[in-house]
Parts: sequence; structure tokens; C-alpha cells
Amino acid sequence: MKAIIALEKPVYNLTKGKKAKNRFLSSVKTQKVGTKVKILKSTENSTFIAKMNPDGSFSDDDFRILCSTDLHIDEDYELNNRTLQQLADRIADLKPDLVVLTGDCVLSKYQQIDAIQFAKMMESIGVYWTYVFGNHEAREEKGSFKYQLFKSFIDSPYCLCKFGDKALYGYGNFTVNLMSD
Repeated sequence: MKAIIALEKPVYNLTKGKKAKNRFLSSVKTQKVGTKVKILKSTENSTFIAKMNPDGSFSDDDFRILCSTDLHIDEDYELNNRTLQQLADRIADLKPDLVVLTGDCVLSKYQQIDAIQFAKMMESIGVYWTYVFGNHEAREEKGSFKYQLFKSFIDSPYCLCKFGDKALYGYGNFTVNLMSD
């Protein structure tokens, strides 16, 4: 799947945008924002993060969280590109320490491909992010895809998502703990 996606950008560029239009990563311009956040501890169900100074001490700076929801990435490629460009621009402008996506973001019939691309886009920005399923991703007809969608996110170094406690129903039962001194 990742190899197919890797071929999409050259196809998009060679055809001057006439082919592979559904691959939004080819047309969304991102800026590397970076982060002062460090992962202090990670367990099967939780991640503990803190904003740190270069010397390794806890930062007194405010912790900024950008929350976004209902991006509705689907088959309307032009709308997808505008939506994702706006998200990338807001992240670049606001420079949050954490981006929280609260569902209904990746909905197309190419959900796993779009999830991998979305994760790559977020990784290129270099800010920690996490994702919570919305009612559209969690619909029963997409049941077999929830695992794949989440797996596509979890494989990304800046993604704080976890499958969570196996005793609980579903995927994504995890916590992100913001720590300070």
C-alpha cells in the first residue's frame, strides 16, 4: 500500500495534476513546524508528554492544543485539498504542541490509502497529533477498516494514538497525559 502511494506523487507531477488527483499529499503544501514536546513515558494504553526546554527541564510556556474535527476527506478531491491545506496552514500559523483530531476526518472508500497519506502529511509538519474516531469512521459497515485506519496512524512517529485496553470494546481507548514539573 505504501509503495503505491509513493508512486502517486511522480504520476501527479508527470501528468501536471491530471492523474492521481485523489492523492492529496501531492498537492498540499506543508511547513515543518517542529515541537518542543517530548514523550516521557509510553505504555500500552497511555502516553505521557511534556513541553521541554533545550536543557531538558520542563518548560513554563503554555501548552497549545489545536483541535480539529469533521474534515470529511472523501472523493471530492478539490474540497479535500482545500480542507487539508487550511489545516496545514493553521498548524503552521498557530504552532501547536499537540493536534487533536476528533473524528469524521478520513471517510473515503480509499480510507486506508487516505489515512496513510494523512499521517505522512502530519509527519511532515513535525507536531505530535492524536485521533479519536467519529461516528462516520465507526459505522458498522466500516468495521473491518477501523483496525486498518488506526494501524495506518499508529505507525507514524508523531502520532500518539494507541489501540488501548483490550478489555474495552473497540480501538482507540487510550489517554494522552500532559505532564509538568
